[in-house]
Amino acid sequence: AAITPALMGAFFFKRGTTAGGLASIASGMGMTLIWEIWNLKEHIFTLPLAGETTIPTIYPSLFLSLAALFIISYLTNPPSEEKLARFKKKKTNSSY
Repeated sequence: AAITPALMGAFFFKRGTTAGGLASIASGMGMTLIWEIWNLKEHIFTLPLAGETTIPTIYPSLFLSLAALFIISYLTNPPSEEKLARFKKKKTNSSY
């Protein structure tokens, strides 16, 4: 949940920025470490009537990572056209 949203955002989210990608990776990794180290999955969100129903680590980490990617990307300046031009498909006149 740390790298995947940033990687997918690099391919499919044209408004994504470097700062958004870094915030996405850092927040996803941070949430995963906090969730696992403090064993929050065992102590928080356990429903006593449902038995051992807990929230897996991937869900809060993915949510926070995606939120950071979108929020930080929209708060910072968008990538320049020059930077985006390197990734755009170039049209050629050759036929196969």
